[in-house]
Amino acid sequence: MTQFNFRKKLPSMSLAFVFLSLLFFQCQTYYQRNIDYNSQLQSHDYSGADKSLEKFKLLHKQRNALLLVLEKGKVAHLQKKYAESNVYFNKADLLIEDYNKVLKDYLVSTTINSQLSFYKPEEFEKVLIHYYKALNYIYLGNYEDALVEAKRINLQLQQLDDKYKQDKNRYTKDAFAHILMGLIYEATSDIGNAFIAYRNALEIYQAHGDVYMNVPLPNQLKKDVIRCASLNGFTDIQNKYEKEFGMTFNKEDVPNKELILFWENGLSPVKEEWSVNFTVLPGQTGFVTIVNADLGISIPIQLSNSNTVSASDFKMIRLAFPKYTDRQSLYKDITVHVGSKDYKPELIEDVNTIARQTLKDRFASEIASALSRLIVKQAAEIALQKQNKDLGAVLSVVNSVTEKADTRQWQSLPDQISYARIPIENETQLSATIISISGQTKKEEFNLPKNNSALSFMNIYNLESRLR
Repeated sequence: MTQFNFRKKLPSMSLAFVFLSLLFFQCQTYYQRNIDYNSQLQSHDYSGADKSLEKFKLLHKQRNALLLVLEKGKVAHLQKKYAESNVYFNKADLLIEDYNKVLKDYLVSTTINSQLSFYKPEEFEKVLIHYYKALNYIYLGNYEDALVEAKRINLQLQQLDDKYKQDKNRYTKDAFAHILMGLIYEATSDIGNAFIAYRNALEIYQAHGDVYMNVPLPNQLKKDVIRCASLNGFTDIQNKYEKEFGMTFNKEDVPNKELILFWENGLSPVKEEWSVNFTVLPGQTGFVTIVNADLGISIPIQLSNSNTVSASDFKMIRLAFPKYTDRQSLYKDITVHVGSKDYKPELIEDVNTIARQTLKDRFASEIASALSRLIVKQAAEIALQKQNKDLGAVLSVVNSVTEKADTRQWQSLPDQISYARIPIENETQLSATIISISGQTKKEEFNLPKNNSALSFMNIYNLESRLR
Protein backbone atom coordinates (compact mmCIF):
# COMPACT_ATOMS: atom_id res chain seq x y z
CA MET A 1 0.00 0.00 0.00
CA THR A 2 1.31 3.45 -0.92
CA GLN A 3 1.52 5.75 2.06
CA PHE A 4 1.07 9.54 1.72
CA ASN A 5 3.88 11.45 3.34
CA PHE A 6 2.12 14.53 4.76
CA ARG A 7 5.35 16.00 6.10
CA LYS A 8 6.86 16.12 2.65
CA LYS A 9 3.72 17.20 0.81
CA LEU A 10 2.42 19.81 3.23
CA PRO A 11 5.02 22.51 2.50
CA SER A 12 4.38 22.38 -1.26
CA MET A 13 0.61 22.27 -0.69
CA SER A 14 0.88 25.26 1.65
CA LEU A 15 2.99 27.11 -0.89
CA ALA A 16 0.43 26.39 -3.59
CA PHE A 17 -2.37 27.58 -1.32
CA VAL A 18 -0.51 30.80 -0.61
CA PHE A 19 0.04 31.42 -4.31
CA LEU A 20 -3.61 30.68 -5.15
CA SER A 21 -4.82 32.95 -2.36
CA LEU A 22 -2.47 35.70 -3.44
CA LEU A 23 -3.55 35.29 -7.04
CA PHE A 24 -7.25 35.47 -6.09
CA PHE A 25 -6.90 38.74 -4.19
CA GLN A 26 -4.52 40.24 -6.73
CA CYS A 27 -6.95 39.49 -9.57
CA GLN A 28 -9.74 41.41 -7.86
CA THR A 29 -9.82 45.12 -8.58
CA TYR A 30 -10.18 47.65 -5.78
CA TYR A 31 -13.78 48.22 -6.88
CA GLN A 32 -14.61 44.50 -6.71
CA ARG A 33 -13.20 44.22 -3.22
CA ASN A 34 -15.34 47.15 -2.08
CA ILE A 35 -18.56 46.32 -3.92
CA ASP A 36 -20.84 46.50 -0.84
CA TYR A 37 -19.86 50.11 -0.22
CA ASN A 38 -20.64 51.06 -3.81
CA SER A 39 -24.03 49.34 -3.66
CA GLN A 40 -24.94 51.18 -0.46
CA LEU A 41 -23.99 54.53 -1.97
CA GLN A 42 -26.35 53.90 -4.87
CA SER A 43 -29.23 52.90 -2.61
CA HIS A 44 -28.67 56.06 -0.51
CA ASP A 45 -27.82 53.90 2.52
CA TYR A 46 -25.13 56.28 3.69
CA SER A 47 -25.07 54.90 7.23
CA GLY A 48 -24.50 51.40 5.83
CA ALA A 49 -21.82 52.77 3.50
CA ASP A 50 -20.00 54.29 6.45
CA LYS A 51 -20.08 50.95 8.27
CA SER A 52 -18.71 49.19 5.19
CA LEU A 53 -15.78 51.59 5.17
CA GLU A 54 -15.04 50.63 8.76
CA LYS A 55 -15.12 46.91 7.89
CA PHE A 56 -12.99 47.16 4.74
CA LYS A 57 -9.59 46.17 6.15
CA LEU A 58 -7.64 47.21 3.06
CA LEU A 59 -8.67 50.83 3.59
CA HIS A 60 -7.24 50.80 7.11
CA LYS A 61 -3.70 50.06 5.95
CA GLN A 62 -1.39 53.04 6.27
CA ARG A 63 -0.82 53.27 2.53
CA ASN A 64 -4.59 53.73 1.98
CA ALA A 65 -5.18 56.28 4.75
CA LEU A 66 -5.90 59.00 2.18
CA LEU A 67 -8.53 56.90 0.42
CA LEU A 68 -10.25 56.21 3.73
CA VAL A 69 -10.59 59.87 4.71
CA LEU A 70 -11.73 60.82 1.19
CA GLU A 71 -14.55 58.27 1.29
CA LYS A 72 -15.43 59.12 4.91
CA GLY A 73 -15.49 62.80 4.02
CA LYS A 74 -17.88 62.28 1.11
CA VAL A 75 -20.18 59.98 3.10
CA ALA A 76 -20.33 62.48 5.96
CA HIS A 77 -21.16 65.19 3.39
CA LEU A 78 -23.99 63.04 1.99
CA GLN A 79 -25.30 62.63 5.55
CA LYS A 80 -25.23 66.43 5.93
CA LYS A 81 -22.58 66.16 8.65
CA TYR A 82 -20.72 69.07 7.14
CA ALA A 83 -18.33 69.89 10.00
CA GLU A 84 -17.38 66.21 10.36
CA SER A 85 -16.93 65.97 6.59
CA ASN A 86 -14.42 68.80 6.62
CA VAL A 87 -12.48 67.17 9.46
CA TYR A 88 -11.86 64.24 7.10
CA PHE A 89 -11.08 66.44 4.09
CA ASN A 90 -8.64 68.50 6.17
CA LYS A 91 -6.89 65.24 7.06
CA ALA A 92 -6.78 64.47 3.34
CA ASP A 93 -5.00 67.77 2.67
CA LEU A 94 -2.39 66.99 5.32
CA LEU A 95 -1.85 63.45 4.04
CA ILE A 96 -1.29 64.70 0.49
CA GLU A 97 1.34 67.13 1.80
CA ASP A 98 3.02 64.34 3.80
CA TYR A 99 3.02 61.88 0.89
CA ASN A 100 4.75 64.44 -1.32
CA LYS A 101 7.69 64.26 1.09
CA VAL A 102 7.97 60.45 1.21
CA LEU A 103 10.95 59.20 -0.82
CA LYS A 104 11.22 55.57 0.26
CA ASP A 105 7.67 54.97 -1.00
CA TYR A 106 8.99 55.51 -4.52
CA LEU A 107 11.21 52.43 -4.22
CA VAL A 108 8.25 50.22 -3.29
CA SER A 109 6.13 51.37 -6.22
CA THR A 110 8.92 51.11 -8.78
CA THR A 111 10.39 47.77 -7.74
CA ILE A 112 7.48 45.70 -6.42
CA ASN A 113 3.93 46.90 -7.04
CA SER A 114 2.39 50.37 -7.28
CA GLN A 115 -0.58 49.15 -5.19
CA LEU A 116 1.78 48.74 -2.23
CA SER A 117 2.69 52.41 -2.23
CA PHE A 118 0.87 55.29 -0.57
CA TYR A 119 -2.16 56.24 -2.63
CA LYS A 120 -1.46 59.36 -4.65
CA PRO A 121 -4.66 61.10 -5.77
CA GLU A 122 -5.40 62.06 -9.35
CA GLU A 123 -5.26 65.79 -10.04
CA PHE A 124 -9.04 66.06 -10.47
CA GLU A 125 -9.54 64.28 -7.13
CA LYS A 126 -7.47 67.00 -5.43
CA VAL A 127 -9.70 69.63 -7.07
CA LEU A 128 -12.90 67.96 -5.91
CA ILE A 129 -11.67 67.82 -2.31
CA HIS A 130 -11.86 71.61 -2.31
CA TYR A 131 -15.26 71.58 -4.04
CA TYR A 132 -16.76 69.50 -1.22
CA LYS A 133 -14.98 71.51 1.45
CA ALA A 134 -16.37 74.71 -0.08
CA LEU A 135 -19.89 73.26 -0.10
CA ASN A 136 -19.52 72.13 3.50
CA TYR A 137 -18.49 75.63 4.57
CA ILE A 138 -21.38 77.15 2.59
CA TYR A 139 -23.88 74.88 4.33
CA LEU A 140 -22.30 75.82 7.66
CA GLY A 141 -22.76 79.50 6.75
CA ASN A 142 -19.01 80.13 6.56
CA TYR A 143 -18.60 81.81 3.17
CA GLU A 144 -15.15 83.18 3.93
CA ASP A 145 -13.61 79.72 4.28
CA ALA A 146 -15.67 78.49 1.33
CA LEU A 147 -14.03 81.14 -0.81
CA VAL A 148 -10.59 80.08 0.44
CA GLU A 149 -11.28 76.56 -0.82
CA ALA A 150 -12.41 77.83 -4.22
CA LYS A 151 -9.23 79.89 -4.48
CA ARG A 152 -7.16 76.82 -3.57
CA ILE A 153 -8.65 75.04 -6.57
CA ASN A 154 -7.49 77.87 -8.79
CA LEU A 155 -4.01 77.90 -7.23
CA GLN A 156 -3.67 74.16 -7.70
CA LEU A 157 -4.64 74.40 -11.36
CA GLN A 158 -2.24 77.32 -11.91
CA GLN A 159 0.59 75.12 -10.59
CA LEU A 160 -0.42 72.39 -13.04
CA ASP A 161 -0.61 74.91 -15.87
CA ASP A 162 2.88 76.21 -15.09
CA LYS A 163 4.20 72.64 -15.01
CA TYR A 164 2.71 71.68 -18.37
CA LYS A 165 2.78 74.94 -20.33
CA GLN A 166 3.66 73.18 -23.58
CA ASP A 167 0.80 70.66 -23.47
CA LYS A 168 -2.49 72.49 -23.97
CA ASN A 169 -4.56 69.30 -24.03
CA ARG A 170 -3.69 68.32 -20.46
CA TYR A 171 -6.10 68.83 -17.56
CA THR A 172 -4.66 72.05 -16.17
CA LYS A 173 -7.74 74.26 -16.11
CA ASP A 174 -11.23 73.83 -14.69
CA ALA A 175 -13.96 76.28 -15.69
CA PHE A 176 -16.19 74.81 -12.97
CA ALA A 177 -13.72 76.01 -10.31
CA HIS A 178 -13.97 79.59 -11.59
CA ILE A 179 -17.78 79.43 -11.73
CA LEU A 180 -17.86 78.12 -8.16
CA MET A 181 -15.58 80.95 -7.12
CA GLY A 182 -17.86 83.47 -8.82
CA LEU A 183 -20.93 82.09 -7.06
CA ILE A 184 -19.26 82.30 -3.66
CA TYR A 185 -18.08 85.85 -4.36
CA GLU A 186 -21.67 86.76 -5.24
CA ALA A 187 -22.91 85.15 -2.04
CA THR A 188 -20.61 87.55 -0.15
CA SER A 189 -21.78 90.52 -2.29
CA ASP A 190 -18.38 90.89 -3.98
CA ILE A 191 -19.65 91.49 -7.51
CA GLY A 192 -16.31 92.81 -8.78
CA ASN A 193 -14.42 89.57 -8.10
CA ALA A 194 -17.45 87.54 -9.15
CA PHE A 195 -17.23 89.13 -12.60
CA ILE A 196 -13.51 88.31 -12.86
CA ALA A 197 -14.15 84.68 -11.89
CA TYR A 198 -17.00 84.27 -14.38
CA ARG A 199 -14.99 85.89 -17.17
CA ASN A 200 -12.04 83.56 -16.42
CA ALA A 201 -14.39 80.60 -16.79
CA LEU A 202 -15.78 82.05 -20.04
CA GLU A 203 -12.27 82.48 -21.47
CA ILE A 204 -11.46 78.82 -20.80
CA TYR A 205 -14.50 77.75 -22.82
CA GLN A 206 -13.80 80.21 -25.63
CA ALA A 207 -10.16 79.10 -25.86
CA HIS A 208 -11.41 75.57 -26.56
CA GLY A 209 -14.16 76.31 -29.07
CA ASP A 210 -16.92 76.79 -26.47
CA VAL A 211 -16.61 73.16 -25.30
CA TYR A 212 -14.15 72.25 -22.54
CA MET A 213 -13.65 68.72 -21.23
CA ASN A 214 -16.90 67.66 -22.94
CA VAL A 215 -18.87 70.49 -21.27
CA PRO A 216 -20.53 73.05 -23.58
CA LEU A 217 -20.39 76.71 -22.54
CA PRO A 218 -23.39 77.05 -20.14
CA ASN A 219 -26.01 79.67 -20.99
CA GLN A 220 -26.15 80.56 -17.30
CA LEU A 221 -22.48 81.55 -17.40
CA LYS A 222 -23.19 83.90 -20.32
CA LYS A 223 -25.97 85.53 -18.29
CA ASP A 224 -23.78 85.84 -15.20
CA VAL A 225 -20.95 87.53 -17.10
CA ILE A 226 -23.35 90.06 -18.65
CA ARG A 227 -25.19 90.70 -15.37
CA CYS A 228 -22.00 91.20 -13.32
CA ALA A 229 -20.52 93.47 -16.01
CA SER A 230 -23.66 95.60 -15.81
CA LEU A 231 -23.73 95.69 -11.99
CA ASN A 232 -20.07 96.76 -11.99
CA GLY A 233 -20.77 99.54 -14.47
CA PHE A 234 -18.70 97.93 -17.25
CA THR A 235 -21.08 99.13 -19.96
CA ASP A 236 -18.76 98.50 -22.91
CA ILE A 237 -18.07 94.92 -21.77
CA GLN A 238 -21.78 94.37 -21.14
CA ASN A 239 -22.67 95.57 -24.64
CA LYS A 240 -19.92 93.40 -26.17
CA TYR A 241 -21.18 90.21 -24.56
CA GLU A 242 -24.86 91.04 -25.14
CA LYS A 243 -24.12 91.38 -28.84
CA GLU A 244 -21.91 88.28 -28.91
CA PHE A 245 -24.43 86.04 -27.10
CA GLY A 246 -27.65 87.58 -28.42
CA MET A 247 -28.83 88.36 -24.87
CA THR A 248 -29.98 91.48 -23.07
CA PHE A 249 -29.91 92.31 -19.37
CA ASN A 250 -32.29 94.46 -17.34
CA LYS A 251 -31.42 95.29 -13.73
CA GLU A 252 -35.12 95.21 -12.86
CA ASP A 253 -35.17 91.49 -13.69
CA VAL A 254 -32.72 90.60 -10.88
CA PRO A 255 -34.67 88.58 -8.26
CA ASN A 256 -34.37 89.31 -4.55
CA LYS A 257 -33.47 85.70 -3.74
CA GLU A 258 -31.97 82.92 -5.82
CA LEU A 259 -31.05 79.28 -5.32
CA ILE A 260 -27.92 77.65 -6.75
CA LEU A 261 -28.78 74.00 -7.28
CA PHE A 262 -26.12 71.36 -7.98
CA TRP A 263 -27.21 67.99 -9.37
CA GLU A 264 -24.68 65.18 -8.93
CA ASN A 265 -25.61 62.36 -11.28
CA GLY A 266 -24.16 58.84 -11.33
CA LEU A 267 -20.76 57.70 -10.13
CA SER A 268 -17.36 58.26 -11.73
CA PRO A 269 -15.79 55.51 -13.89
CA VAL A 270 -14.09 52.53 -12.25
CA LYS A 271 -10.42 51.72 -12.58
CA GLU A 272 -9.76 48.28 -14.01
CA GLU A 273 -6.68 46.60 -15.45
CA TRP A 274 -5.47 45.99 -18.97
CA SER A 275 -2.27 44.27 -20.02
CA VAL A 276 0.14 45.03 -22.85
CA ASN A 277 2.82 42.72 -24.23
CA PHE A 278 6.17 44.22 -25.18
CA THR A 279 8.96 42.65 -27.21
CA VAL A 280 12.43 42.99 -25.71
CA LEU A 281 15.14 43.59 -28.32
CA PRO A 282 18.89 43.64 -27.67
CA GLY A 283 20.34 47.13 -27.86
CA GLN A 284 23.74 48.57 -27.17
CA THR A 285 25.92 46.88 -24.57
CA GLY A 286 24.08 46.85 -21.24
CA PHE A 287 20.81 48.04 -22.83
CA VAL A 288 17.58 46.51 -24.12
CA THR A 289 14.85 48.19 -26.18
CA ILE A 290 11.23 47.66 -25.14
CA VAL A 291 8.93 47.73 -28.18
CA ASN A 292 5.19 47.66 -28.83
CA ALA A 293 4.43 48.45 -32.47
CA ASP A 294 0.66 48.85 -31.96
CA LEU A 295 1.17 51.62 -29.39
CA GLY A 296 4.16 53.07 -31.24
CA ILE A 297 6.39 52.64 -28.19
CA SER A 298 10.15 52.06 -28.30
CA ILE A 299 12.06 52.72 -25.09
CA PRO A 300 15.72 51.88 -24.32
CA ILE A 301 16.30 50.53 -20.80
CA GLN A 302 19.69 50.06 -19.11
CA LEU A 303 20.34 46.75 -17.33
CA SER A 304 21.68 47.61 -13.90
CA ASN A 305 22.99 44.07 -13.29
CA SER A 306 24.38 43.42 -16.76
CA ASN A 307 27.20 41.32 -15.28
CA THR A 308 24.78 38.46 -14.51
CA VAL A 309 22.02 39.18 -17.03
CA SER A 310 22.42 39.90 -20.73
CA ALA A 311 20.05 41.40 -23.26
CA SER A 312 19.56 37.98 -24.86
CA ASP A 313 18.03 36.65 -21.62
CA PHE A 314 14.92 38.79 -22.20
CA LYS A 315 12.28 37.85 -24.78
CA MET A 316 8.91 39.40 -23.99
CA ILE A 317 7.34 41.11 -21.01
CA ARG A 318 3.77 41.91 -19.98
CA LEU A 319 2.87 45.20 -18.34
CA ALA A 320 -0.32 45.97 -16.44
CA PHE A 321 -1.89 49.43 -16.57
CA PRO A 322 -5.04 50.98 -15.10
CA LYS A 323 -7.92 51.88 -17.41
CA TYR A 324 -11.34 53.37 -16.79
CA THR A 325 -14.62 51.53 -17.31
CA ASP A 326 -17.81 53.58 -17.26
CA ARG A 327 -20.49 53.26 -14.64
CA GLN A 328 -23.56 54.19 -16.64
CA SER A 329 -25.81 56.61 -14.78
CA LEU A 330 -29.35 55.31 -14.40
CA TYR A 331 -30.75 58.82 -14.85
CA LYS A 332 -30.23 61.07 -17.84
CA ASP A 333 -32.20 64.23 -17.16
CA ILE A 334 -33.76 66.37 -14.46
CA THR A 335 -36.28 69.22 -14.48
CA VAL A 336 -36.71 71.35 -11.37
CA HIS A 337 -40.09 72.91 -10.58
CA VAL A 338 -40.45 76.01 -8.40
CA GLY A 339 -43.88 77.57 -8.28
CA SER A 340 -45.27 77.48 -11.81
CA LYS A 341 -41.86 77.56 -13.54
CA ASP A 342 -39.49 74.83 -14.69
CA TYR A 343 -35.70 74.94 -14.76
CA LYS A 344 -33.18 72.68 -16.52
CA PRO A 345 -29.76 72.31 -14.84
CA GLU A 346 -26.82 72.61 -17.25
CA LEU A 347 -23.75 70.39 -17.25
CA ILE A 348 -20.86 72.11 -15.48
CA GLU A 349 -18.33 69.32 -14.73
CA ASP A 350 -17.85 65.99 -16.53
CA VAL A 351 -15.78 63.95 -14.07
CA ASN A 352 -15.76 60.98 -16.46
CA THR A 353 -14.03 62.94 -19.21
CA ILE A 354 -11.57 64.58 -16.83
CA ALA A 355 -10.69 61.22 -15.24
CA ARG A 356 -9.89 59.71 -18.62
CA GLN A 357 -7.86 62.74 -19.67
CA THR A 358 -5.74 62.72 -16.50
CA LEU A 359 -5.00 59.01 -16.95
CA LYS A 360 -4.02 59.69 -20.55
CA ASP A 361 -1.86 62.62 -19.41
CA ARG A 362 0.33 60.39 -17.26
CA PHE A 363 0.38 57.31 -19.50
CA ALA A 364 3.96 57.93 -20.59
CA SER A 365 5.19 58.15 -17.01
CA GLU A 366 3.13 55.05 -16.14
CA ILE A 367 4.93 53.12 -18.88
CA ALA A 368 8.37 54.29 -17.77
CA SER A 369 7.66 53.40 -14.14
CA ALA A 370 6.17 50.01 -15.02
CA LEU A 371 9.04 49.11 -17.37
CA SER A 372 11.64 50.01 -14.76
CA ARG A 373 9.82 47.89 -12.19
CA LEU A 374 9.42 44.89 -14.47
CA ILE A 375 12.97 44.91 -15.80
CA VAL A 376 14.29 44.85 -12.22
CA LYS A 377 11.97 41.96 -11.32
CA GLN A 378 12.73 39.94 -14.44
CA ALA A 379 16.46 40.49 -14.14
CA ALA A 380 16.33 39.12 -10.58
CA GLU A 381 14.23 36.18 -11.80
CA ILE A 382 16.64 35.32 -14.64
CA ALA A 383 19.68 35.61 -12.40
CA LEU A 384 18.11 33.30 -9.79
CA GLN A 385 17.04 30.75 -12.41
CA LYS A 386 20.67 30.46 -13.52
CA GLN A 387 21.58 29.50 -9.96
CA ASN A 388 18.52 27.42 -9.00
CA LYS A 389 15.72 26.54 -11.44
CA ASP A 390 13.17 25.78 -8.71
CA LEU A 391 13.72 29.03 -6.84
CA GLY A 392 13.73 30.88 -10.13
CA ALA A 393 10.34 29.32 -10.98
CA VAL A 394 8.95 30.40 -7.60
CA LEU A 395 10.15 33.98 -8.15
CA SER A 396 8.63 33.88 -11.63
CA VAL A 397 5.22 33.08 -10.14
CA VAL A 398 5.61 35.80 -7.51
CA ASN A 399 6.61 38.35 -10.16
CA SER A 400 3.68 37.39 -12.35
CA VAL A 401 1.19 37.68 -9.50
CA THR A 402 2.55 41.00 -8.25
CA GLU A 403 2.61 42.63 -11.70
CA LYS A 404 -0.76 44.32 -11.25
CA ALA A 405 -2.09 47.76 -12.09
CA ASP A 406 -3.06 50.13 -9.31
CA THR A 407 -6.87 50.25 -9.49
CA ARG A 408 -7.40 52.28 -6.32
CA GLN A 409 -9.51 55.44 -6.59
CA TRP A 410 -11.90 57.76 -4.78
CA GLN A 411 -15.06 55.81 -5.56
CA SER A 412 -17.87 58.06 -4.35
CA LEU A 413 -17.27 60.89 -6.82
CA PRO A 414 -20.12 61.69 -9.24
CA ASP A 415 -20.04 61.02 -12.96
CA GLN A 416 -21.30 64.52 -13.77
CA ILE A 417 -22.25 67.73 -11.97
CA SER A 418 -24.92 70.07 -13.36
CA TYR A 419 -26.24 73.35 -11.97
CA ALA A 420 -29.13 75.77 -12.23
CA ARG A 421 -29.74 79.28 -10.92
CA ILE A 422 -33.34 79.50 -9.75
CA PRO A 423 -35.29 82.60 -8.57
CA ILE A 424 -37.19 81.92 -5.34
CA GLU A 425 -39.59 84.08 -3.36
CA ASN A 426 -41.67 82.66 -0.53
CA GLU A 427 -41.45 79.01 -1.56
CA THR A 428 -40.36 76.48 1.04
CA GLN A 429 -40.11 73.50 -1.30
CA LEU A 430 -39.15 72.57 -4.83
CA SER A 431 -39.86 69.41 -6.78
CA ALA A 432 -37.83 67.61 -9.40
CA THR A 433 -38.82 65.29 -12.22
CA ILE A 434 -35.96 62.87 -12.88
CA ILE A 435 -35.91 60.79 -16.08
CA SER A 436 -34.14 57.42 -16.25
CA ILE A 437 -32.18 56.13 -19.24
CA SER A 438 -35.13 53.83 -20.00
CA GLY A 439 -37.53 56.80 -20.14
CA GLN A 440 -39.23 56.24 -16.79
CA THR A 441 -39.85 59.27 -14.58
CA LYS A 442 -39.94 59.82 -10.86
CA LYS A 443 -40.84 62.95 -8.94
CA GLU A 444 -39.21 64.01 -5.68
CA GLU A 445 -39.72 66.95 -3.34
CA PHE A 446 -37.03 68.83 -1.44
CA ASN A 447 -37.12 71.45 1.28
CA LEU A 448 -35.46 74.74 0.38
CA PRO A 449 -32.69 76.10 2.64
CA LYS A 450 -34.02 78.10 5.56
CA ASN A 451 -32.11 81.37 5.43
CA ASN A 452 -32.54 84.96 4.33
CA SER A 453 -29.51 85.04 2.05
CA ALA A 454 -29.88 86.58 -1.39
CA LEU A 455 -28.05 83.52 -2.74
CA SER A 456 -28.50 80.09 -1.19
CA PHE A 457 -27.23 76.65 -2.22
CA MET A 458 -28.43 73.06 -2.24
CA ASN A 459 -27.56 69.68 -3.78
CA ILE A 460 -29.54 66.80 -5.27
CA TYR A 461 -27.74 63.45 -5.48
CA ASN A 462 -28.66 60.61 -7.82
CA LEU A 463 -25.69 58.23 -7.57
CA GLU A 464 -27.48 55.23 -9.04
CA SER A 465 -25.40 53.64 -11.80
CA ARG A 466 -24.29 50.31 -13.22
CA LEU A 467 -20.96 49.03 -14.50
CA ARG A 468 -20.95 48.72 -18.30
